[in-house]
Amino acid sequence: MNYIKFLKRFGVLISIYIFWSIIFYKFADRTQKVWADMGLLEALIYLVGVTIGNYQAFIICLILFFGLFYLRKIRKIKIDDNILILFGLSINVIISSFLVFFLTSKLKMKLDIELITLFSFVPVVHSLFAYYISSALMNRIKK
Repeated sequence: MNYIKFLKRFGVLISIYIFWSIIFYKFADRTQKVWADMGLLEALIYLVGVTIGNYQAFIICLILFFGLFYLRKIRKIKIDDNILILFGLSINVIISSFLVFFLTSKLKMKLDIELITLFSFVPVVHSLFAYYISSALMNRIKK
């Protein structure tokens, strides 16, 4: 039974990666030397690398979801799982957006698909990973 839940969650994550890699492939700036000869598989590998390389945001997201689960456990907040994941995702996207926009304004960079990936795609994947990990650990703590 746990294998089926794992395969469903893994399928959701893989489908998100494939969907965003298609978007990234279509809208990447081909005038830059890095993206000039990029293929769809390279876009997928880039997204996996960006997700893994941005581990600080994952740790922040994991702490956020553990806090939300703890508040729900001690009955300070009463929300179901769908609202919990949306709340955690929105907080994570807001924090990530502020950081990316702050760095963009300080470094005078233009907003392109790479920056959009950093403040929209990566927090979504980190939120899903953090939700699944924290929910599994909190369920084991309850037992």
